[in-house]
Amino acid sequence: MDGFTILVAFIIFIDLLLYMIREVTTGNPPAPPSDEGAPKLESGVPSPLIGAASSSAHENDDKRFPFDAFLSFRGLDIRNRFVSHLYKALKRSNVSAFMDNNDLGKGEPIENLLKHVRESRILLPIFSKSYADSIWCLKEVTEMVEVMKTDQSVDIVPIFFDIEPDDVRCWYRHSQGQFKGGASAGEKKKWRKALRKVTSIHGFTLKHTANGDEAELVDIIVEEVQAKLGKTALPVAKYPIGMEGHVQEVKKLLKKDGQGVNMIALQGMSGIGKTTIAKAVYNELFHDFHGASTFISDVGKKFGKDEGDRSLISLDKQNRFHMHDLLRNMGREIVLRRNQVSPSWKMSRLWSRHDIFDLLQRDEVPSSEVTGIMLNKEVEEGEELGNSVECFRNMHHLRLLHMEGVNFKNNFHYFPKELLWLGLPRCSFESPPLGLNPQKLVILNLSNCNLASLSFFGDMVFDKLKVLDLSSTDLTTTPDFGNFPCLVELILRQCEKLTKVHSSIGKLRSLETLDLRTCTVLEELPDTICNLRSIEVLHLGWCAKLSSLPAQIGNLISLKELSLNDTAIRNVPTSVGQLTSLLELSLQRCNWLEQLPDSLTGWISTGRVKMFGTPLRIVEDEDLSKGVQKLRVSSCKLLAVLPDESCKLVQEFCLTDPTVQEFPHSISRLQNLVILTMKCEQVRSLPLWINGRQLEKLRGLEIESKSLKNIPESIGSLEGLKTLKLVCESLESLPDSIEKLKSLDTFEVATGNLEQLPRWIGSLRSLRNLKVECSSIKGIPESIKQLEELEKLELHVDNPRALSDSAPLPKKLKKFSFSCNDLENLPDCVWSLVELEEFSLRGCGRIEALPDDKLGKLKNLLHLDLSRTGVKTIPKNICCLPKLRSLQITDVGNDTTFWFE
Repeated sequence: MDGFTILVAFIIFIDLLLYMIREVTTGNPPAPPSDEGAPKLESGVPSPLIGAASSSAHENDDKRFPFDAFLSFRGLDIRNRFVSHLYKALKRSNVSAFMDNNDLGKGEPIENLLKHVRESRILLPIFSKSYADSIWCLKEVTEMVEVMKTDQSVDIVPIFFDIEPDDVRCWYRHSQGQFKGGASAGEKKKWRKALRKVTSIHGFTLKHTANGDEAELVDIIVEEVQAKLGKTALPVAKYPIGMEGHVQEVKKLLKKDGQGVNMIALQGMSGIGKTTIAKAVYNELFHDFHGASTFISDVGKKFGKDEGDRSLISLDKQNRFHMHDLLRNMGREIVLRRNQVSPSWKMSRLWSRHDIFDLLQRDEVPSSEVTGIMLNKEVEEGEELGNSVECFRNMHHLRLLHMEGVNFKNNFHYFPKELLWLGLPRCSFESPPLGLNPQKLVILNLSNCNLASLSFFGDMVFDKLKVLDLSSTDLTTTPDFGNFPCLVELILRQCEKLTKVHSSIGKLRSLETLDLRTCTVLEELPDTICNLRSIEVLHLGWCAKLSSLPAQIGNLISLKELSLNDTAIRNVPTSVGQLTSLLELSLQRCNWLEQLPDSLTGWISTGRVKMFGTPLRIVEDEDLSKGVQKLRVSSCKLLAVLPDESCKLVQEFCLTDPTVQEFPHSISRLQNLVILTMKCEQVRSLPLWINGRQLEKLRGLEIESKSLKNIPESIGSLEGLKTLKLVCESLESLPDSIEKLKSLDTFEVATGNLEQLPRWIGSLRSLRNLKVECSSIKGIPESIKQLEELEKLELHVDNPRALSDSAPLPKKLKKFSFSCNDLENLPDCVWSLVELEEFSLRGCGRIEALPDDKLGKLKNLLHLDLSRTGVKTIPKNICCLPKLRSLQITDVGNDTTFWFE
């Protein structure tokens, strides 16, 4: 976001504060209205000026919404991977999320899923290719839309996992074959209408939002949910032993007076934990504040900077502007109090659908005091706002107008002439806006509008316009930019009919951001684009027909980010090497790219060039071989042409290629490998060159595949191997040669087909960490007790008999984790682990209590995890564990950790 927009935001922020101060200092504000007939505070979709919709400021929100978020999804694959990671990330961020298999109570009917939709503040439909196969998913998304209609404090954030929004739209555009199961025509009509509504809401796609990176998408979603809820806990020490007493003492001091503003000073020498205590106190108290709560660290260093404003006005990772709920709700409350009995045209700001309809559907509006109108959500079917723009005749004070999905008619002569911000996304125009006076406009949003057939802009001059959003319009060519002399940000994203960018774009000497993503038929850029000396961000991703860049692209001396993902680009101009300000050149999934120029080959090892999914032929150059130690690639083709000198320097290699079915022999060129990671879900077999002779220095091997059934015996010759991880859901057996790996320290195996661990497991005498995640496993071999060095054992199974009363567990275990959803009683072998320090039964949903007469045997236990079990309260016999420091249990869908001194 450019400096101008931030300045506008700051001015509005100051204006709102001064407005609030005037209300307090010039007289007592009117008393709060009674419940009867009280005006409703409505919450809108996030917008650059009005603020981000988050949890309501009303104190009864916690009662109305037992859950912060509801996850709707379909499919075991997505459940066990992406959704599971998202669910856990939300929990770690103190967001109570509902996920059917974890939070639907035992014996609770599935029909209650719709009840839990209504009990959730943020609704997250996660669309995948099989989503519409589930009637319950369709019912859930339909319920989400109904809830959002009746309660504007609820937000829907759609997530498109392995599918594009357009594909989901096809589910409702066509009438045959997309919905499975017996459903009435009326039900299917509701489903289609709900899908249409949800796909019109801004959301996130795995491909476009996170470039296919699931972890990045999880982070973005969590940040979005936190922003809407206003929940952001601070990180503290992992095991803050002895801190709880200090935290409780500070809380007592804060509550001592009980009124007004309290200030507590923590004094002491550096490094004794003052900031850690302060963070812990903040984490316990910030949920009690329904307005602003913020933590400012290192005040002495940061005083005078913008830390305070950032807590109330901020930018997220997507460069979207957020105003804290405190400011938005206080401002709205003041407007409502001042105008309890006033007509809509006497209010300064309008955001309620009811008030906006009341104003704009009148035949004649008296002189209006309205300065801002914000209607974010699309007009419903059958609704119509006004017969013409004449409804603005007397709105002389209007400065901000943002209305989505409205149809305007007739001459624009009466349109407000003092407008600074005009947003008309998804609006339809029957004719060009004749009479529109744009001379004072600073921001103009015409996204998703019909502009091409109207010659919309004509000869209008936009002298002061800074931001122009024409995304998803039907333009075939851009307007003449000579009429936009001060433009700073130009958004032409997803203009799928755009074939030409006007050569006058080179006149935009102030332009900092140009977004042309997903202009799928655009084949070239004008050479004049190289005159944009101020441009910092140039997005060209998903322009599928763009095959070349202007030769003098290196003239863009201010450019910091250049994205060419998923384009048809063949060669990168040599002049790109002159872009000294460039921080990132993204060339991901550029399947036609043939060569990088000599000027860029030295950039690969620095991380400035992103090439995920690009089969690139690299020019062999000395600079490329300098300092290469870690190499991550998404295509085997890249490795095949890596210079020999570079291969010798690679010590860590990670291949992530979802298409490859067998590993190429070229990997064996990496003779000095120490760590080898291969995540290729379609690989069916491992090559014989994975052996101790060709990979003599290998110490770590990790393999992930959905199709791999067997491991070659040659793996046993990797005598120096210390870590072996096999995440292969189709794996049927383990080779006996693994028992030769006498140096193995860590062994992990995850598969759905393995029924028994081999007897030779006891031969791995150096093993300190063992993790077995095998749903079909039936038992533990007797030889496991020979692992005298084993300190950590994790068992994740489906069969509760896999661990019998007489199971031969190593007596010196320090950490033991056992997960089995059908387990009802713990076997006696557990209570013989007297050296145990960490014990987890997370996920053993049928265990409701621990035996009083046996728990006390674990005298050395420090940490006990009973989350996701049937244990909902602190066990009474917990006092028999003298060294216990932490206990985790699950209560009302939330994981809670108790710390003991």
